[in-house]
Amino acid sequence: MRRLNVIGPNVVRLRHQRNWTQEKLATKLQLLGCDITPQVVANIETGRCVATDTHIRFLVKVFRIHVADLFPPEWRDGRTNTGQAASPSTKKSQAGV
Repeated sequence: MRRLNVIGPNVVRLRHQRNWTQEKLATKLQLLGCDITPQVVANIETGRCVATDTHIRFLVKVFRIHVADLFPPEWRDGRTNTGQAASPSTKKSQAGV
């Protein structure tokens, strides 16, 4: 199955670094004002659902990181996983457009 987001593995890593459960992360996000459940956290982590811009905004806040830290290195500088500069059409296809 195709992943619906690219941030899931980093959400798992950041959550584990803090020894948080998915439920604890969801609670912390809710306290910040994010409408999210532990099931949505699990689905983001496994790539079964899209991470919205709102999710990303709150994840950045709760983890106290820069937004780029949620994304794989090849997405941080506009390059594909082959190391080649991504064309606009490649970026669209990577984004699922």
